[in-house]
Amino acid sequence: MARNDNLTLDLANAPEPIVRGTLPSVGDVYQKRGGPPGFWVVVSINASGWAYVLSFDMSGEVNGAQHYRASYFAENSSRRVGRTNIEPFHVEWDAS
Repeated sequence: MARNDNLTLDLANAPEPIVRGTLPSVGDVYQKRGGPPGFWVVVSINASGWAYVLSFDMSGEVNGAQHYRASYFAENSSRRVGRTNIEPFHVEWDAS
């Protein structure tokens, strides 16, 4: 079948949340459900499909850590409320 250039969709300027789908990525912020109100921030996703999150309370303080299957966040993508930058850690090692 020949390609029809008149029927292509240019996604070059589409906002990132629209084209990246529902899977979580590092820096995504999700609203928690159940338990005390707050937010989860995705800090790592490993090759096995686990998303590691820090839990924050409504005053912005860290109050826990957890891991979930990345698919859990894909199924609950409507709870994604924002993004933050997670910078790499720079460690100054103490050799003493």
